[in-house]
Amino acid sequence: MIRFLSAAMLMTFMIGSANADTYSLDPTHTYVLFSVQHKGLAPNWGRFNRTKGAIELNTDVSKNSISIEIDAASVDTGHPKRDAHLRNADFFDAGQFPKILFKSTAWKAIDANTFEVSGEITFHGVTKPLTVTLKKTGEGTDRKGRHKIGYTTEFQLDRFAHGVTYGAKGIGQMVRVMVSTETTKKSP
Repeated sequence: MIRFLSAAMLMTFMIGSANADTYSLDPTHTYVLFSVQHKGLAPNWGRFNRTKGAIELNTDVSKNSISIEIDAASVDTGHPKRDAHLRNADFFDAGQFPKILFKSTAWKAIDANTFEVSGEITFHGVTKPLTVTLKKTGEGTDRKGRHKIGYTTEFQLDRFAHGVTYGAKGIGQMVRVMVSTETTKKSP
């Protein structure tokens, strides 16, 4: 009986593991863009040039997970002097808080290609809950035969809630964040 139970538990674990696929974010096809209102005139735009992360997909969507790590020092607005200011303690404080992190805690399917993903974002040393709508934008095989899936999301981030209040009279409180990524299935 003990052998039967042990075999059954092993089979359950193997079936559960077989139903999960892990995908890495492709750093050359991942874009994290942001915009924030400047002096009530127009949004200023920027991006982060270095990101990494993974998505685990299961047959049971509620067991899916995603984690993303953004290198705060890789901020790029196309203006070196502004980028240096964004890296310092007034904004990202990349020396003290080098990573911006998101880790999911729950997934819910809205339809076959749209998911409500809840989790926690850690920015500027402050962790807050964040729920986003993640859209699957495409799926296929690249020229090397690797399975790939594309996703996008867009959300608002309250910089004041993370302790980033510099320039409160001229720079918007809410930051629009847009993420687009291609993911590549990891080999077993």
